[in-house]
Amino acid sequence: MIWGKKSEKNRRGRFLFWALLSITFLSFLTIQCSINKPAAPTWNVKLSVPLVNKYYNMTTLIDKMDEPYLKVDTLGNPSFYFEEELDTIKLVDKLRCDSTSAHFEDTLGIINIHTSESKQILVHITEFYKGPHGYVPPCSATIEEDLDTFSTFSQVTVEEAFTTLTVSSHLGLDLDFLQIKMIDHSFQDTLHTVIFPDRVDHGDSNTQNVILVDKTFSNRLGFQIKVSTPGGELQILEDKYLLLDFCLDSLKVLQGTAKVPSFDLSKEETISLPTQSIIDSAQIRSGRLCLHLYNFTNLGTDVYIDFPELEKDGDILSAVCHLPASSSSDLAPALDGYTFRPDKGNKTTVLTRVWSPGSGESLVDFKSSDSVSVIANLSEIIFSQVCGIIESTQVEIEEITRELEIPSGFESAHLTSASLNLEIHNGVDLPANLSVDIRGEKGQNLSLQAEIEAGGPFGTAITSIFEDQLESLFNPVPKKLTVTGEFICGDGQSFGIVQEEDFFFGKILLNSPLELILDSCQIEIEKDSDEVDDEVKEMIEDQINFGKVILKVESHLPLETEARIFFSTDHENLYSNPDLIIGPVTIPAGELNYDGSVKESNSSQTEINLNYQDLQVFKGTPFYMAGSIDFPGTNGETIKASSADFIRITSYLELNVKNKKDSS
Repeated sequence: MIWGKKSEKNRRGRFLFWALLSITFLSFLTIQCSINKPAAPTWNVKLSVPLVNKYYNMTTLIDKMDEPYLKVDTLGNPSFYFEEELDTIKLVDKLRCDSTSAHFEDTLGIINIHTSESKQILVHITEFYKGPHGYVPPCSATIEEDLDTFSTFSQVTVEEAFTTLTVSSHLGLDLDFLQIKMIDHSFQDTLHTVIFPDRVDHGDSNTQNVILVDKTFSNRLGFQIKVSTPGGELQILEDKYLLLDFCLDSLKVLQGTAKVPSFDLSKEETISLPTQSIIDSAQIRSGRLCLHLYNFTNLGTDVYIDFPELEKDGDILSAVCHLPASSSSDLAPALDGYTFRPDKGNKTTVLTRVWSPGSGESLVDFKSSDSVSVIANLSEIIFSQVCGIIESTQVEIEEITRELEIPSGFESAHLTSASLNLEIHNGVDLPANLSVDIRGEKGQNLSLQAEIEAGGPFGTAITSIFEDQLESLFNPVPKKLTVTGEFICGDGQSFGIVQEEDFFFGKILLNSPLELILDSCQIEIEKDSDEVDDEVKEMIEDQINFGKVILKVESHLPLETEARIFFSTDHENLYSNPDLIIGPVTIPAGELNYDGSVKESNSSQTEINLNYQDLQVFKGTPFYMAGSIDFPGTNGETIKASSADFIRITSYLELNVKNKKDSS
């Protein structure tokens, strides 16, 4: 039983073995009958095509930002740098002297009239003795006699009148008393009484000098004569007389109506200039002297006015004018081109002369106060050059406005480490004091005061005014600066030569480390070109599996950026309408220190898959590539850029293609 069972078991095993063997053989035959002709083997390969490889240090980045006020200093550190020249301020029209006026007057004063007119009166003895000849008893009498009318005047008021009265006795009798009163018949006034102190004997002459003081009289004079004689024998009466000879020698007349002799009046005056400058010499660019002449006399006059300290082409400034009686005239000589050399610092000498031929044979009314007057109005004088000790002169800085093309984002930036240097060039040969206000459009303000060094004859003097406390002006940074102020030129003590072409000009220099950019800006990655060989082009066309661009970036910048890569077969449209744009790809900022500067760079890699259509651009012969780096801003965080900052961008095209190997 046991054996029988074992045999059955062996019999089934042998059957299964041969069945499997038959199936395997049939399968092999079937396979052998279906195999085609042998083919070449295939496999997938990766191809790399280099694209962009750029390195930008901070100097290059600043250049590419193309912001006029972003600069790189000598150490390579970026900074906000602003330099603007201010308008040149010349002294043209600043060297001036205000207008002034002066009044000169030449009065006639006392008129000296030398008449030399002599009038005689003959008193016959019969006018006081009525008896016969022979013995004449003692007697006396009062006799009135008129003088002939004087022709040199009709009426005068004199300060003094010098007269001579001479009495000659031809009476044949002695006189023991003689009194003569000078009578003015027009005014019924006794001018003077002469009492002869001694007796007048027959044949004697006695002269009395009479001075009339502060008298007014006419030309109708007469004498009242009182005589007394002790008597005596007188055999003949016919040729007996008393002769009075009266002579007006000289009259010092205060006023009257008379024949006025010629006169010549000279006077020296000065015009004080309204300036504290002590002028040694000056060149006048413009000015005018207006002379108003008035003749307040009844006589024709010639008026001569000289200004010996004003000279042009070797001649002094002179004015001559004829003034008829009771008339006026105006003269207005220009002072342009004259040289002024005063002897008295800030005064000019004026010499006036009034000459008149007198009235001739005519009688004219006059007073000693009658005058010829000159009113000199000196207009504002503008000098082209002044040499001397110049008073403090204000030179206003008219409003100067400068627009600041500040980098985008600086509108609200706070420049904590900014410094300002105001550089003043002084071409004036005098020291100056500067007061200047610098204002921003949002009320920012900075006031500066400084003493400015005097310029010299061979060049300007440069004074630098440094200020680093700029919180009031650069918080925030202004878009527009307005500068006003003044120079106070000269100190009233320093000697100098100042010309109208002398000048001041200034320069504002602002420098600040680049610590904050709030807004965005963009720089371009330069245009480049490349091409792949024909085999790669065929693979792209027929054997491509997929492709991608791999972008590797290392950033040592203190802020995040974005990059874009452009590809095109047309270089004209590379930036405006590229065939393929890779990005934007975010590039993280470097690792920052506490102060906002970068202590370590960050690296990143980005892969961008491309489809079949994207890859067509690389078949161009050549294809063009460029790009841009965008700085989107700092979101209000303080950053600090330095010379060590950079960004490195590397990209390449990776293609996955089927590679086929042909059989022989």
